[in-house]
Amino acid sequence: MSVQQFELDKGRFGEVRKLILVKGLPMMVLAMMAGIGMSYHNNDTRQEQLSFWLIMTPLFIVLLAVGIYWGIQRQKVLFLSYRLTIDEHGIMREQATTPTIRLIREDIQKIYKDTNGSYAVKGNSINETILIPAQVQNPAALEERLARLSPLAPPPNLPVVTRALWMLPVVTLVLMVVVYVSVNKTVVALSGTLLLGMLSYSLVATQRSKHVDGKTKRSMWLVLLVIASILAVMHAKLST
Repeated sequence: MSVQQFELDKGRFGEVRKLILVKGLPMMVLAMMAGIGMSYHNNDTRQEQLSFWLIMTPLFIVLLAVGIYWGIQRQKVLFLSYRLTIDEHGIMREQATTPTIRLIREDIQKIYKDTNGSYAVKGNSINETILIPAQVQNPAALEERLARLSPLAPPPNLPVVTRALWMLPVVTLVLMVVVYVSVNKTVVALSGTLLLGMLSYSLVATQRSKHVDGKTKRSMWLVLLVIASILAVMHAKLST
């Protein structure tokens, strides 16, 4: 079996950009509104705060737009640098600033093909799984090469908990609002503990993941500042 490489179709990055906007923009707007709401709620001089936020909101909107733009540009770099190599011994995924994943034939447990044209080549763990986007070039040739490594199968039905993972950012935001706004010590303690656990797990999982690029991993260390802020708020509310 000869070596064959596959890249992603540059002309289809628009599909990825649309997905980023559809999923990311509402969450970022919601986070900004929650931040404004918490600041307004916790400040006694609310009229002054309202005037301040009326002035600052346009600036935050500009910053939001800039953040989305740079986020899309980073994803574009990752998209264009994606390279899949298949030979008789196995398969390898390479991508800019992202750990390379190499699976030999014996380590491939399953190869799943989704109805949207994407694939998942499952190894011994989630970090040893190669995800192949639907935007891959020459999909017919890719499917033929993958089938030589292992029979293709439809993706399994995911547990309810796994399907609900998309709600985690919303749950995190809600818990954060509760910790900063609530005056009930029991509610603050329970919400804060759960929130700290979720943020800590997210930080560790991101740093260990082979599917996350280096810049995202570095930026995730800022979560430590959020954790420190939550601890300070919990200490102030629970010690009074």
